[in-house]
Amino acid sequence: MQGISEKERNTKERSGERGKPLNILAQKLKDVSLSVLPITLLVLLLHFTIVPVESAALLRFLLGGAVSVVLGLGIFLFGAQIGITPPWVP
Repeated sequence: MQGISEKERNTKERSGERGKPLNILAQKLKDVSLSVLPITLLVLLLHFTIVPVESAALLRFLLGGAVSVVLGLGIFLFGAQIGITPPWVP
């Protein structure tokens, strides 16, 4: 929460904007997606230029590698944050 005053932060915390579980999960999934995206794009770039792989292998990488990693890591980090800082505790 950089760039906002202490008063604005306290107002947001009291209004319930901070710490809603679905907001936390969405933020974790967004962060993990942005982390996995460069690796996925690099694999796709290599596939279409230098090292073409079979379509089945590419599909397995995209579904099994990229999507499963994003969902699994996102849910794991969500659970870790909820366990460390529960949103219902003031």
